[in-house]
Amino acid sequence: MIGSIKNCMVWLSMQPDGMYEVKPYHEKRSLNANSYFYVLQNKLAQVLKTSNDELHERLIKRYSTVTIITVPDTYDIKGFIKYYDIYNKGEIKGNSVIQYKVYKPSHEMNTKEFSRLLDGLISECKEMEIETKTPNELLQLEGYEI
Repeated sequence: MIGSIKNCMVWLSMQPDGMYEVKPYHEKRSLNANSYFYVLQNKLAQVLKTSNDELHERLIKRYSTVTIITVPDTYDIKGFIKYYDIYNKGEIKGNSVIQYKVYKPSHEMNTKEFSRLLDGLISECKEMEIETKTPNELLQLEGYEI
């Protein structure tokens, strides 16, 4: 159910007893933005002579939202968190801990966060003199053929 607080409350009052999750609504990213991102990423990876996966991780670490987490140094976060760097090592109350910078993966980003990632990629493409216009922008240019 997506709606105003009042509409959601009415809808919830008509539901059977049970557990329900309520969270703010965020518009989903367009598939066009995703497609555009991956086309540009592929072009940049080719120019840099690197894999798409390696480049994607670099872009995430440059432009994604970062959270710092602290875990016991005996805990292995591999398999639970995809993009991270060790931030600090230390002790809390006599226990050894590691602090990690955790980067939000692109598939979890909202429109604003993904826009920042895409803007960073566009900037890096322009530095390498890679065409960054979308197919629609290219069609609007007089005499340009795809």
